[in-house]
Amino acid sequence: MTKKEAQKILIVEDNPEMRQIYRFLFRDYSKRYDIEVEKSAQIALDKLKSQEYALIITDVLMDPMRGELLFKRFREEGVETPVIFISIVDPEDEKGLDGINNFTCLRKPITEEQLMERVKKIIG
Repeated sequence: MTKKEAQKILIVEDNPEMRQIYRFLFRDYSKRYDIEVEKSAQIALDKLKSQEYALIITDVLMDPMRGELLFKRFREEGVETPVIFISIVDPEDEKGLDGINNFTCLRKPITEEQLMERVKKIIG
């Protein structure tokens, strides 16, 4: 019997408190999901050049590169990983998301149940 490998999730969040919250939210799922939490879109782009992820979770309102620009950049690089956008504003109202697909949006504040339900729906 082989042990199923944890699915890798990249979380991109510029707010240090939110990064800690994500680590806390995923604490009970460490056997199922292997999370990496990065503080900038540029670091995430660099990681996406050398590593594969089952899912990317990103904030929309980040400086200096917003989440939707990160999304467009890695799509240009050929990365087709599904994305969950999480934002205090309604991400579906963001003009920067027009014309792109294979993403879902959650509006802050979110609960652990909401996030895990969406993650499980996308990657199992």
